[in-house]
Amino acid sequence: MKKQLLEYELIGPHFSIRPSRESIADWYREIPRNESNHTVKHCLPFLDAMTNGYTIVLEEDVEVKEELIIGMRSSEATDPMPVPYGYLKKHFHWIQQTIVKLPDGYSALYSHPLNRFDLPFLTLSGIIDDRIKNGNIPFFIRQNFEGVIPKGTPIIQILPFKRENWESKQVDHIHTEDCAREHNPEEYVAEENYRKERWSKKSYK
Repeated sequence: MKKQLLEYELIGPHFSIRPSRESIADWYREIPRNESNHTVKHCLPFLDAMTNGYTIVLEEDVEVKEELIIGMRSSEATDPMPVPYGYLKKHFHWIQQTIVKLPDGYSALYSHPLNRFDLPFLTLSGIIDDRIKNGNIPFFIRQNFEGVIPKGTPIIQILPFKRENWESKQVDHIHTEDCAREHNPEEYVAEENYRKERWSKKSYK
């Protein structure tokens, strides 16, 4: 399979870009694999979401009031969009210091790091075509948060995808011989069969 190239330039020393698999949360590593009572460690789609693509991380400890890294705009910038529950209404933004260039025909979803509900902020999502320059990416801060966001914290996940035209179609049955066991709970073991028959390993370096 042909590898695509994501090129990036770092404008300042405050951020870096890494494969997302390098920013797995400590709490995920600490979850046990329990064969008698499956935990989220058995869920490949959950892990894939966190490890796909690339992640922009902080290269230094940051106080929320840091002007070189964090800016703030009036809440009018998002009104009347509802503010996520538990977050300040103030509209903050990451002052981006990276330039990312995607291959022709590709776009990228810029998102809050997936499944990272432990972070004291919530980065808003957006899709960028081909490249993003030194732009600002908005986020909300959790209410009552005080202190420092530490070095190494992932702040934005970048998920590249090829732009294609799609259409949807409703059908009565989606059923083939290959997935017959999925309709028979007595024979189907979700994790084992998904890993062997459906799942594809992803590679981001």
